[in-house]
Amino acid sequence: MKLLLTLGLLVASVTCLSAQPVTVPAASPRAGVSQIIGITKVSVNYSRPSVNDREVWGTLVPYGLNDLGFGTSTESPWRAGADENTVITFAHDVEVGGQSLAAGAYGLHMVVTESGDVTVIFSRNADAWGSFFYDPGEDAVRFVTKWEDGAHHELLTYEFTDVEKNRAILALSWARKRIPLEIS
Repeated sequence: MKLLLTLGLLVASVTCLSAQPVTVPAASPRAGVSQIIGITKVSVNYSRPSVNDREVWGTLVPYGLNDLGFGTSTESPWRAGADENTVITFAHDVEVGGQSLAAGAYGLHMVVTESGDVTVIFSRNADAWGSFFYDPGEDAVRFVTKWEDGAHHELLTYEFTDVEKNRAILALSWARKRIPLEIS
């Protein structure tokens, strides 16, 4: 009887140890989008927070540069998504916002203002966790665009629009705002 009980416990233990871990859905699920522009593949990998009846612009995404209370940066831009860095990758050299940018992977950050101006930042540090360790010395390119009023997007979404042979608009849409970035 003891042998059977011991054997039963052993089988149960092995079964528990070999069980797969449970993955819980993320509050801001990871997503990605890609587009060929000319001969260049452009990819964006990001996390998609929901509006969830929250005030987004000016509150959840504060205006200007901010001290996030963690990390080394006391003047941090928004990480243009949630959780980890939003990372944009270019297979070949491109122009963004009219400025040259070498092929590679970049952390995408933004400084949003109440007036509608948005400073777009491509950081050479694509591996940072968000903007907590943002360093302006690692900026590859900065340019200013304007946000636009748009249709409601519950989840933060990146999409390529106005796609032509050698150019496209990469647009971030969330809540009722759209931030267009020209890539050629």
